[in-house]
Amino acid sequence: MPTYGSGDHRPLLQNPVGYRMDNGVARLTDFGALLSNPSLWDALGHVLTAGLVAAGFFMAGVSAYHFIRRTPEAEFFRRSMRLGLAVAAIAVVFLINFGFGQFEVLNQVQPAKLGDAAQRAAIQAAGGARFGPGDYLPPHGRRWPETPRRQWLS
Repeated sequence: MPTYGSGDHRPLLQNPVGYRMDNGVARLTDFGALLSNPSLWDALGHVLTAGLVAAGFFMAGVSAYHFIRRTPEAEFFRRSMRLGLAVAAIAVVFLINFGFGQFEVLNQVQPAKLGDAAQRAAIQAAGGARFGPGDYLPPHGRRWPETPRRQWLS
């Protein structure tokens, strides 16, 4: 559960659901809505696999340090280095997949961030018609690249 708590703030900010505001503080009102947030699962997978990558490289680094020090337990650190590098190598594939998977959901919940010129113009026109004159798009120069579809693991 601690990983869920630490990894949940980004999806909640991208697509806020299941909360109410009390004196400027967001209070969770519907845990089920939070769990069904489409932004949650790719972000949570991304956080978990990033932890595995970091742990694998940390394990390999500690093992390399002991190799340099020429400790007598060389066989133990050889195995731990192999394990750490194997975990990191496998987890990085999933890390990239979960990271790119977030673009698809982001395009659904915040189309102005990733949209092409026609989508951006339509969003600007809809915002102007609903709320009056103003700029309803993200700041200029901060567009994300086009979203590659999930091809690796599907």
